[in-house]
Amino acid sequence: MSKFKSKFNLFLFSSSGLLTGFAIYYWVRPGSQVYFLSAINITGDATYPAHNVFGIWGDCLPSLLHTFSFILLSAVFCSMNKKRHIFLCVFWIVVNVIFELAQKYDSFVFKIIPDWFSSVFILENIKPYCINGSFDPFDLLASFAGGIIAYFILKGEIKYESDIKCL
Repeated sequence: MSKFKSKFNLFLFSSSGLLTGFAIYYWVRPGSQVYFLSAINITGDATYPAHNVFGIWGDCLPSLLHTFSFILLSAVFCSMNKKRHIFLCVFWIVVNVIFELAQKYDSFVFKIIPDWFSSVFILENIKPYCINGSFDPFDLLASFAGGIIAYFILKGEIKYESDIKCL
């Protein structure tokens, strides 16, 4: 498979995950609680609780999709290297775990976040995210699951340099 086709497939996988996550947030979470929905003036529907739509994993599916999608999207912009893809998986799992733990230990987070974050786009949402979010150990599991799924997709989709035979 050509590098272009592999990267295009990864882009499609990651985009599908992000769009699914967007739909979940739109239909099952109040828009005022979702940063990117309120930032673009979409209120969200919040008609159905996530666990009613997606079963037991419904509430943590966004964590899985976020990790999964950002790993694959990052891989689109990286060279085809097994070590880099393992790094991307670990990096995005750690990012998601840190944000989940920040919801549990929000008083500690308040002490270490500088005041100037409140005037920087996207960073201004970290403190409200910690206050309004609720820690869920299943979100941690979902982040790991998203990373593992992404890794196996990368492993199956990418032919690494060492695997390519030169003529």
